[in-house]
Amino acid sequence: MNSNWYRNLSIRGKLLAGFGVIILALAALWWVADAGLRQMNLGATELGLDRYPKADQSNDMIKAALIASQSVRDVAFSNIESENREDLNLIRKSRSELQALLIRFDNNNKNAEERNMIELVKQRKGVLDEKYVGYYKLLERGKQGLGDYINNELTPADDAFVQALQTFEDYQAA
Repeated sequence: MNSNWYRNLSIRGKLLAGFGVIILALAALWWVADAGLRQMNLGATELGLDRYPKADQSNDMIKAALIASQSVRDVAFSNIESENREDLNLIRKSRSELQALLIRFDNNNKNAEERNMIELVKQRKGVLDEKYVGYYKLLERGKQGLGDYINNELTPADDAFVQALQTFEDYQAA
C-alpha cells in the first residue's frame, strides 16, 4: 500500500509533488550558493579593507625610501650646489614622509605575525636612520669618502629596510 500512494494521486497531486521537490531542491541550492557568496564576500572584504591598504602603505614606504636613496647618490656625485640643495630637500621630505607612513603603518597592523614583521621593519629603519646620521656628518665635512660610505654602509642598510618592507608586502599578497 505504501508504494501505491503515488499511483493513487491525481495528476494535479503528482504535478504539485514534483514541483514541491523541485522547489525544495532550489531552496537547498540557494542556501549553498548564499553561504558560498557570503564566504567570498568576507574574503573580498578582508582583501579590500585589510590586506590591500597595508600592502599599499608598504609600497608607499618603499617608494619613499628609494627616492631618498636616489637623492643621496645624486648629492654625492653632483658638484652643482643648487641641485645638491634640491636633492637634500628631497631626502628630508622623503624621510619625513617615510616616518609618517611608518607610524600609520604601525597603527594599522594588529595580528602577531604582522607585529613581528613591523618590529623588523622598525629595527631596520633604526639602523638606516643611524646610517643617515653618518651620511650627514660626512656631507658636512665635504664629500671625501662619501661614495664609499654610501656603497658600504648606507646602501646595505637601505636594502635591508626595503627587503623587510617587501617581505611584509609579499605576506599581504599571499
